[in-house]
Amino acid sequence: VVQVHDDEKKFRRGDCVVAMFDTIGPRGALAEYKLVKTSNAAIKPPSLSPEQACALPSSALSAMLLCENCVRQGDRVLVLGGAGGVGTHLVQMLKPNGASFVAATSTQKELLLRLGVDQVVDYRSEKWWEKEDFCSTPFDLVVDLWGTREPWDRAVSSSAVKSGHSGGRYVTMVGDTPCIVLQHWWQAFRVMWDMLARALWTSIFRSNPRWHYHVGLEPGGGNLDRLFQLAEEGRLVPVIDSTHHFDADGVKKAFHVQKSRHAHGKVVIVVTVGDTAHGIN
Repeated sequence: VVQVHDDEKKFRRGDCVVAMFDTIGPRGALAEYKLVKTSNAAIKPPSLSPEQACALPSSALSAMLLCENCVRQGDRVLVLGGAGGVGTHLVQMLKPNGASFVAATSTQKELLLRLGVDQVVDYRSEKWWEKEDFCSTPFDLVVDLWGTREPWDRAVSSSAVKSGHSGGRYVTMVGDTPCIVLQHWWQAFRVMWDMLARALWTSIFRSNPRWHYHVGLEPGGGNLDRLFQLAEEGRLVPVIDSTHHFDADGVKKAFHVQKSRHAHGKVVIVVTVGDTAHGIN
């Protein structure tokens, strides 16, 4: 922090903080200085490096709120895309929030087992919707972090996921179109209509799992502070795929990794180095 409002009580100049930005579109964080709301900021825990701390606010925050809002006691949970920026933090918080069994699709078996996953499904050689053990004991909750229409169609047609009548739920953070391009208002309308229609349909007709789109990026209300308390107490470990320098080449590499959708953890850009280091995820 280099400057605060005269009436500010929580933060002081010199504090090392982590913040989110509530602007629409590109967040403007690729900069050495940024004006942020104090309600969207929290003090960095001393046990975390700046790179670790900046990896948490968006993905891990959304994962924490999803667990608190969507997981029920005793749930069997399947995470599709468990080794990404959200997934690596989500799987750590599922059981503390009531899940009894956690499976995840990924190629990163050892990583996910260390993070608390009970069973890892390699999607390159296994079809989760056909696995006998999943079909004999179906999942209560599917968390889709990969997107596209196919996983939903598999969940609907497979006996590996409970129906809405039996309490089955399907929560996505990506939707059918992982990379949305909006160049006209009707494109936004179509995306929103598809999501609203499916959510409404499955809330009425319970033969399919109940579908829900989770956003969950509310840093206010003490949510960021609670998130960092989990990390400070060792109940949440930041997972970083790679760090990149704050120059043209480094930023390009970071966005290339992010665009590939095969990052295993968060991608961080380090703006400065040394004691004043700060990062952007």
